Amino acid sequence: MPITRPALCRTMTIPAAALVALVALATPPMATSAAPLEAQSAVAKPAPDAENGAITVTNEEVVRIPAFRVRPVNTIGAGDCFNAGFIASQSKGVGILESIRYANATAAVKISATKPPTLDAINDLLTT
Repeated sequence: MPITRPALCRTMTIPAAALVALVALATPPMATSAAPLEAQSAVAKPAPDAENGAITVTNEEVVRIPAFRVRPVNTIGAGDCFNAGFIASQSKGVGILESIRYANATAAVKISATKPPTLDAINDLLTT
């Protein structure tokens, strides 16, 4: 499945309270952790931010990965699809930012249709 480096990632400044909340989400390295997350020091879990995309903290830097612009049809299950996309991407050894972009695409496909997302639909969105 083609997963590309997000072209629109950018560093941003956020209030200290929000940064503390993100850091609180950090996953400590564990012997049972997935290798892609272990290999990245001090990586926080992605925090979905609805129509704004998602944010995460990597190496003391807050990064926002923008959402894909789609026409919403049904938002039920979008968070579950985001998590599934993230986990699927990480299980293939993809980096954190690319995995979050894939998760955003998975959620976008979910909310823009009445049926579950397919790999073809996700990859089509990623390549447009």
